[in-house]
Amino acid sequence: MNWKRLDKCPICGHERCSYTKSKGNTIGWCFREQRSFLIEKNKHDIPEPPPKAEDIRKRILSVVENKMDRPTIDWPKDYVIANDVDSYEYHYLIARGVEPWQIRVYQLGTSPECQDRIIIPEPTPDKKKLFYYTARGLDSSVYPRYKNPEDVSPGVFNLHAASTHGTIVVCEGGFSAMAVGRNAVALYGNSLTDRQAEIILSTIKAKEHNIIICLDGGYEKEAMKIAAKLYGYFHAVSVALLPGKQDPAEVGKDVLMKCLYNAMPYSKISPIVTFFKEMGG
Repeated sequence: MNWKRLDKCPICGHERCSYTKSKGNTIGWCFREQRSFLIEKNKHDIPEPPPKAEDIRKRILSVVENKMDRPTIDWPKDYVIANDVDSYEYHYLIARGVEPWQIRVYQLGTSPECQDRIIIPEPTPDKKKLFYYTARGLDSSVYPRYKNPEDVSPGVFNLHAASTHGTIVVCEGGFSAMAVGRNAVALYGNSLTDRQAEIILSTIKAKEHNIIICLDGGYEKEAMKIAAKLYGYFHAVSVALLPGKQDPAEVGKDVLMKCLYNAMPYSKISPIVTFFKEMGG
């Protein structure tokens, strides 16, 4: 493929930092801003320059300030932490790879309101109320598999505790987050809602943290979408790829740590993928 260097970049204004295909001259690439641009009829069709990450963050946080009176709910009635070593719930959690200390720290428990389920709560910082919880069936006969409160929308599991760490790992479910450690959070699924993004940005100081997206194996596209939403707000955003279709709790600690260590920076993945999609490659 032949390339032509432009004398002046239409995106950033610097000299000779951008290139375009010499044949057709329809798409160019700015290496300083790491983005593509269109060229039509030998004239630069320059889109509006994207707002800087800090400007986007200020806009979102201005919305957050008006919404951060997050609704709360009461703990499920007669809630009991599942630390009785003779209980079925305790042995279920141990079989899932949860350690006894995690049962206490994460306050995993049961309630008559969620019979035959283990509850993973998202408490307020003072532990008096809940922002959210998910109740997972103890076996395949329990339907539906998950029971969640209807009065509040999903938040981010373990966010307040994880925000004290320099590197934060974003997972799908609570058990996956527990497998990673105290610096992991869970989204209750493989997507990041705008509301969850606002909650994260209002809790975590942007430039001081590294974010690693670590979804279950097979959900690389979803992980890239989450990384795209968070990219620019933090010191670094990376994507960890797990083998097969396993989740962080299934791959084993050694494999998990290796995948996190080898997480690929989104800043290196995204421009290449975007550019070659636009080039038709």
